[in-house]
Amino acid sequence: MSDLQRHMLRMFIDVRRGVGWAGLLLPFVLVLGGLLIHIPVAGSMSAYYHATPNCIVPTCPDAGTGPMRNVFVATLCLIGAALVLMRGFSIFEDIFLDIAGLAVIGVAFFPMDWGPHTRHFNPHQALAITFFLFSGLTCAFCADKTLQELPIEDPAQKRAAIRFYKGGYFSLAVLMAASPVIGHVIFGNTSYGTLITEVVGVFAFGLYWLLKTRELQQSQIVRQIVTGKRTLDRRRLSGPPHHRVAEHN
Repeated sequence: MSDLQRHMLRMFIDVRRGVGWAGLLLPFVLVLGGLLIHIPVAGSMSAYYHATPNCIVPTCPDAGTGPMRNVFVATLCLIGAALVLMRGFSIFEDIFLDIAGLAVIGVAFFPMDWGPHTRHFNPHQALAITFFLFSGLTCAFCADKTLQELPIEDPAQKRAAIRFYKGGYFSLAVLMAASPVIGHVIFGNTSYGTLITEVVGVFAFGLYWLLKTRELQQSQIVRQIVTGKRTLDRRRLSGPPHHRVAEHN
């Protein structure tokens, strides 16, 4: 690899890791950061846009004044921009990522209703569900496209590795896509039901991006694409990709 190719590969991997860690750390940063500045644990992640040390419930009049607001908005915009700009291994993955990215940016720019500041139609909740749904669809239907490229010579070990990744992707997809329903059924009547639901979904989102990045590094398929040794059929949603080996002088 040339220095430029190595630099491009490193940027691709680092962006993917950044998305994963942003998803994993956001709930902890909001809750622990809030506690450090004397904000009690709020009922949802979205409430940190408004919550102050004196009030963490939607009946308070001061909307949009929460000290953790900037952290909430900045992190969601970071994740959303990365998803929109990230190119997947299929056109379908691009579409799913674009929708999820735009939805999570919308969650930041259309905050939850608070106090007297309410809208006749607030898309906040619908956008949040859309983000989790299309993130789950990406994980469920697009993640296995590169699994056959794992460089494991022993057939039994390769099948085991593929089962491990497929099982992980499927489990995380279910958590992401179904977290709003699961949270409503299990935790709907608790004070922190919405918070727990959001933490589960966002945590699953972050784990998926870290796990998928690990698989891509192990298979080295991105390295081969960057060096021009391989191209993918981006029209295929998932499954073993059609590729060709480029001829070099």
